[in-house]
Amino acid sequence: MLCKNCGANIGSETSECPYCGTRNEQEPTQQAANVAPVQKAEIQKSSNPLLGKEYAFSGNDLIIRGRWGVKYNVTVGEDRLNFETVPAKKNKLPAVMLEDIMAIQESFHMRTFNIVLATLGILCGLAGGGIWCWLIPVVVFLLYRERKMKIHLRNGNILTIYSDNKGSIIEFIDDMRKITKIK
Repeated sequence: MLCKNCGANIGSETSECPYCGTRNEQEPTQQAANVAPVQKAEIQKSSNPLLGKEYAFSGNDLIIRGRWGVKYNVTVGEDRLNFETVPAKKNKLPAVMLEDIMAIQESFHMRTFNIVLATLGILCGLAGGGIWCWLIPVVVFLLYRERKMKIHLRNGNILTIYSDNKGSIIEFIDDMRKITKIK
């Protein structure tokens, strides 16, 4: 069962949302005798063309800061984005309303220490340090890069999603531009 207020999955055994505290009552089902036959089935089209689309991001890039193996699954709902994070303790927001998204920013950078380490490896390689000095910058660039996407919300919060695949970030940003009012 999903919370009516924040959209979090709260399970079927509880009626109170552990995230926002909203009481969610199950609606009673109608009896078969009270149901009138439907003459013509009405097909209700969604205003969201991306309804049900899922995006998968994995941010296994920075070993030092503890994001090794964090996976993000983002599902587009009728009026919100639902986030599922593995491991679950990294999930700060279970859902974000589409109208709350103000901007989405993509960035790629490395920490200063890693840039200095890569530069020293290149200089040692140029000075005749051997093949091992050339491997240091390659390993630093492969393991310690940081590619992330920041979703800026209306209330000032920033949701950060880490991903190794730039194509999935660009696809997500382009799709969000279609259904939200961001540039």
